[in-house]
Amino acid sequence: MKACRKGWFFRGMTAMIRVVIVEDDRDFIYLIETMLGKEEDIDVIGSYDKEISGELPADFLRADLVIMDLNLSNDREGKESGMRMARKIRSRTDARILILTGYEDPETILNASQKTFASGYLLKKNYQGLSYIIRSIMSGNAPEEIYICSALIRKLSHAERYVLMEYLGYKVQINSSSKTKSNQMSSVVQKFKLDKPSDLYKIFANYPDLSRLCDDL
Repeated sequence: MKACRKGWFFRGMTAMIRVVIVEDDRDFIYLIETMLGKEEDIDVIGSYDKEISGELPADFLRADLVIMDLNLSNDREGKESGMRMARKIRSRTDARILILTGYEDPETILNASQKTFASGYLLKKNYQGLSYIIRSIMSGNAPEEIYICSALIRKLSHAERYVLMEYLGYKVQINSSSKTKSNQMSSVVQKFKLDKPSDLYKIFANYPDLSRLCDDL
């Protein structure tokens, strides 16, 4: 294998997308693995059927995308555990999150997508469309990703948006004092319920160009 673009590898002449599955139903995992195993450009490198506490296994550090079930158990903590793990993955790795869910309420799905900083979502009943949406996300052409990122940016004030962009390395002109910018950055971290500002690098690294999004909002 030889490296190509960031996070992708060639197998022969095919750029491989490395995928990890997190789903509490082992039969459904098998179904997904079998289906994706037929795709020449998708490589399932790991699967897990419960939330992982502590350090993430190496599979997640190598993955380009994680297919994440929101409900990792049938109890009341099921949905929370799925979102909690997705947030951990997004803040500690370069992998994108694709939510796979049985929920069909659009508001519930969008809220979960924002909380997990996902790049896309798919209803379980439409699982046969997985390969298409995986490629769409990895090529940067997923409309859901733009929608989710825009919803996140709307949570911020105008000033907070530009402080965030400056922190992420965008060239923006801000006339506020260092103390004001520090307070605004603290507010950004708090609104996104993150542990520290540096988590923002991982979360927004794979999202669309914020300068274009902010101009459109």
